Amino acid sequence: MTIEKLNLPWIDQKEHIRPTAIVLHWWQVPSRLSSIRWFLSALKRKGLSVQFAVTKDGKIYQLVNSPDVKCAHARCANDSAIGIEIQGFGAKELDRQKEQFNAVAELVAKLCKDYKINPEFRVSNTSQQAIFYGVTSHKEVDKYCLARRFWPKRDVHDGYVQRIIESLKSEQSL
Repeated sequence: MTIEKLNLPWIDQKEHIRPTAIVLHWWQVPSRLSSIRWFLSALKRKGLSVQFAVTKDGKIYQLVNSPDVKCAHARCANDSAIGIEIQGFGAKELDRQKEQFNAVAELVAKLCKDYKINPEFRVSNTSQQAIFYGVTSHKEVDKYCLARRFWPKRDVHDGYVQRIIESLKSEQSL
């Protein structure tokens, strides 16, 4: 697995998290606007950041110095989750990108191993905040975020997340 490093210069990379979860996001843009540079520009305009991006061709980009740098990708999960943006325009397109799926699965497997993250999704609610565990999508995380509870983000579909988790289980059984 090859990971190209591109640092996001507009974020402070001094704050770190103890990752317990991985949140999959859908980088939903039309193909004509699909370059990684366009994506980085969009993140900057919106004041957002994420640890990784995976393009349709399966290229993996690490956008911060270290995967445990705190990023602004999923409001309620930023303190406990590594974010991965997956390029695609619609669920059917995501499902057709086999190289990309394999790259996402390999990256998730590496992060689960490196940070000892159990892929099964669960949430621990404390009086202060929700802490996320496992592999999930942004739309699932939003169910625990008051700002998004009534209009959840359209994001990576449940079947895609489940296929990633199944690929982890089959890899662990080898």
